[in-house]
Amino acid sequence: MSFYLLPFICLGIYAAVKYLLLPTLERMQSVSASKQILKQVAVSSVHTINSFVLLAAILYAALGILFVTARLLAGAGSVGFVGNMLHLFDSVNKALSFITDKPYYSFLGFSVLFVAFCAALYRNYKIQYSKQFDQKAAALAEGFHQGTIPYTELPPTSDMQAIQERLQQYSDYLNYLREEYKQNPSPELAQKLKDGEELVGIYSQAWYQFDIFRRVQLDTVTPDRQSSLKDDVFSFLVSRGFVDTVTSLTGTLSKVTLACTLVSLITIQTLQGSRLMADQLGETYLTKKLEEARSSFEETVSRSAAPRTVTKEDEIVLDEMASDYELLFANSLFEKSPADEAATFRVRSLVVRQQILDAFVKLAANRSNNPDFGTQPDIADSSYYDITIPEERTAWRAVQTYTRLESASASLERAFETSRRQTTAEPVRPVGETIRRKPKTATGEAFKARMRRDFATQSDILWTQAKKNFAAYKASFHETIPLHDLRGRLFTEAIGKIIEPDFKLVQNETIDKIINDLVGEAQGELIKKANDKLTYEFMDMMAKGEAYEDIVRRFNDLTPSETFGGNHRAATMRSSVPKLPAGLADAIADHHPPSLKPNARPVNATAAEEALKNLGGGTLNERTTAALNSYEDFFPGQIGSDSRTSAGKLRASLLSGTDTPEQLLIASADEYIPAGGGGGGGIGTGGGGGGGRSMSRSRASFVRSRSYIRLRGFSRIGGVLIGKEPDNSHATAKETGADFVNLSWHETGGNLTIYLRNRDSSVVRVGTYPKAIVQQALAYAADGRLTTVTMVTVPPVAQLKVLLHPSLVNSQLGLTAMDLDRLVDTFQSPEIERARERVQVWGELYRTAYLERTLAAFPAVSQDVDKQKYIDQLRQAQQARWTALEGAWPELRSVMPADQPDQYPFREKAAYFDLDLLDGIQQAMRNTTTFQVFKQAVIASFSAEAENGQERDPFGSEFEVWSGVREQKYSVDKELSFLQNKRLNPYYPLDFMVQVAFTSVTNPNGLTAETDEEPTDNNPWQFPTLANRNAVNDAVMRGVAQNQKYSPVLGDMQQFTQLQRVFRLAFRGQLGYDFPLDELLNLLRSTNGSVPRVNTPEWNLNPNAYMADMSRSRNNADLAQLIQALGVYRREEENN
Repeated sequence: MSFYLLPFICLGIYAAVKYLLLPTLERMQSVSASKQILKQVAVSSVHTINSFVLLAAILYAALGILFVTARLLAGAGSVGFVGNMLHLFDSVNKALSFITDKPYYSFLGFSVLFVAFCAALYRNYKIQYSKQFDQKAAALAEGFHQGTIPYTELPPTSDMQAIQERLQQYSDYLNYLREEYKQNPSPELAQKLKDGEELVGIYSQAWYQFDIFRRVQLDTVTPDRQSSLKDDVFSFLVSRGFVDTVTSLTGTLSKVTLACTLVSLITIQTLQGSRLMADQLGETYLTKKLEEARSSFEETVSRSAAPRTVTKEDEIVLDEMASDYELLFANSLFEKSPADEAATFRVRSLVVRQQILDAFVKLAANRSNNPDFGTQPDIADSSYYDITIPEERTAWRAVQTYTRLESASASLERAFETSRRQTTAEPVRPVGETIRRKPKTATGEAFKARMRRDFATQSDILWTQAKKNFAAYKASFHETIPLHDLRGRLFTEAIGKIIEPDFKLVQNETIDKIINDLVGEAQGELIKKANDKLTYEFMDMMAKGEAYEDIVRRFNDLTPSETFGGNHRAATMRSSVPKLPAGLADAIADHHPPSLKPNARPVNATAAEEALKNLGGGTLNERTTAALNSYEDFFPGQIGSDSRTSAGKLRASLLSGTDTPEQLLIASADEYIPAGGGGGGGIGTGGGGGGGRSMSRSRASFVRSRSYIRLRGFSRIGGVLIGKEPDNSHATAKETGADFVNLSWHETGGNLTIYLRNRDSSVVRVGTYPKAIVQQALAYAADGRLTTVTMVTVPPVAQLKVLLHPSLVNSQLGLTAMDLDRLVDTFQSPEIERARERVQVWGELYRTAYLERTLAAFPAVSQDVDKQKYIDQLRQAQQARWTALEGAWPELRSVMPADQPDQYPFREKAAYFDLDLLDGIQQAMRNTTTFQVFKQAVIASFSAEAENGQERDPFGSEFEVWSGVREQKYSVDKELSFLQNKRLNPYYPLDFMVQVAFTSVTNPNGLTAETDEEPTDNNPWQFPTLANRNAVNDAVMRGVAQNQKYSPVLGDMQQFTQLQRVFRLAFRGQLGYDFPLDELLNLLRSTNGSVPRVNTPEWNLNPNAYMADMSRSRNNADLAQLIQALGVYRREEENN
């Protein structure tokens, strides 16, 4: 409806009310005084409303005349005049919006009648239902009393139960008083008895009323349908209840609210008209600004016209300028939003991390014909997203819909990548290696074509000067301003095709809506004019010789109102912009971040599965399939990636109704996928082994793989753990002062010296590092996982399996990390060795006694053949356990846990142990002098288990004594002083330790606790008698000092740890949101060829373990088959 029709509509309403409605009301006859009063109220109200309608007609007419006049004047006026008028109407819009946008004005303007209506309706129905309730309750009570209505017992309500409890208390109290009164009659006791009986009567009556009330069934009150809806509404509006509700306000307040209601109605229409005028003026303003910019540019070029041919150098400059322009244009479409800065940086970091890992894989591929690793499937792989959780699949399709790009990786790069080249304070690579930036959207291509046609080929003098200004800017150590709004780039993508004349709508409902919004009669023209205006303004400033830096700054500071002409048009355009689906960036970062995928060495999975099944007593479960576990199983790079390993595929096949990893991922929307078989998790004694891994467990493993706190107490982590967050990780770069905007480096031989420049121009020297360490520290930080290397037990194989971070596989630094992991064991002092041995032998004694108690409950002969075979294997192993413990008898008796509890984990970690069982073991030891007598005493103490027949999980809390390497604490500050902290101690930033890691969780009753997570102790027990004196660190440093061949091991890993800290901080935004992340990709490329291939072993081959495996496998064909299938002792050349 046109705004200019409103005055005529209001006049029509005014005339109809005055000459038709009011006479009708006045002719109505009333037979009572109350109705006469209501009639007069109605007539007065209509008169008042009609006066406001006349006022609205006059106001609309005046505004209409103003709008028409303004439009006529704007057509003939200058740009300045149109701009002033546009500013005037924007001010009007702002003022009127203040009224319509405020909640309290909206409430006063539109809610007062609704509230009054609801209040009157509520009063009306309350009266009716109250009367009906009273009548029905009285009828029920009378019916029960007379016996005409049968009484049925119902369960008491909570209120009735409370009354019953109180009645019981008073009844007991009355009985007590009666007994007292019999023995000692007194007026006081008589009065108490009387009061108590009255209270009992009151509570009894209350109980009876509650019982009656809950049985009342109310009938629905329906309005009288004999009258028409018109009559009902009119009668209600002039009813006493409604009038009472409205007039219950004070006289002044009622008039104010009525005035606010009508003024708000007028304001809305006035605001719509004012915005319409602002839209029209905005288009006129843009047209005039476009004509002004085009004329100015053409006049400047014509004064120095000298046609020329575009060279290859010109094409490079044009590409660079067009790449800048498309980002600047996108940036001008939205208000600058600091709140989006962190989210924008996070996505930019994801893109750069993925690029770094892709480049690292390509560099590593040059080492060998057989790649050691690749990257995890990213969102570019749409087939992968077909097997992910539904929410992510929806988000992925939304991105495809909105951006219409070929792949998601391209979408991320096009949507979020800022300038690909950040200039540096000193040369960092040959000129020939400079990465050429090109426009990525049709918007940028259109700008480049116009620059070539209208500028680069028209004036040799001006174009040469423009190139000099551009080169000066690129050499002035300024960075292109990064994009700080996620939507900006997406919008550029969306409008890129719109500007092309041959654009065709994508046949998609969502896209059609967006495009129709953007290319509507007014809006499409507005976008084209805005782009044309900015293009000519950009070229005009270049032609006039302005500094390129000033041009970039001017365009980067543009607001949407400047781009489109008027605040309202800018707001309208923002509402039409395609937006990134909420949470997609977070979903990618939180569930599927960039990560390396190790290419595991081949195993004979079929033969291994067969051997494991036989060794497990005919069943397969989580415990028996652990022999196939790899780095990815314990530390998945993405949620669900552990289902694509050999062990993961085997686990998936154990799930009931689930046969493939893909099906497992499809089912991952459920928090838990039930395990198959009959035994549940762990080693079951009844039926199949269960043990399927739920998606929640995969999620927990994924989260843990990137959490230093979770990993430091993880059951599978001795080893080396590098990637600790700073103590002030929640502080921003502005708060710490570590706000870096420039990265530079120079090469000296095989080393790189790296510098960071702060926003205040101060420079921090990161240090000088070998190229190989730089390359692998970058990949390590980009991958995000924190476990550098660890060695895990693989029962029943005696050897330890090496789990090495993918970025270190088959490299010298990988071997160095493994050597670092061995330093504690290599150089442990006699004190450390004795402390570890005491804990280990007592742990073994506890587990042996626990298993003995479990075996006592098993029947001598089981009808289940598989179960009997399994029990026989346990009993055979138990004999070997007792034999081994006999050799440790002196050590067991030397220091018992009860005598020196701080030397054992039992009391401090009581949740993992059955302390009653432990006390029984110690009591038996105190009462005996020989091992055999002690053994028989322990076994005899479990005779009661056979009588109660309670079958327990056969294994108690299992733990290992791990040695390992952790990181010391550090904080981020402006100087990055943590890089210089080595002077504090010679092993900084590393921290050598020994700790107890629980590989199973058992509650005090001896039943295995059910959990979706591997055991994790956030506060691991680290031998306090050693840790408090720094004994482990000192022992390692003494050993390294006496064996200089280990100095490079310590030195290289110290450098690696420090450098990955810097890179990890940069990726997290803790070095500033303007940190030149893209330069890290160039830094990686500068290390090409620095990491030769050096084989890293998959097994930590130990001679004693080898002898044990060979001895046991001679009598156990299944174990021999498993060792061969896993390739434990295959020659190293077979691994390549």
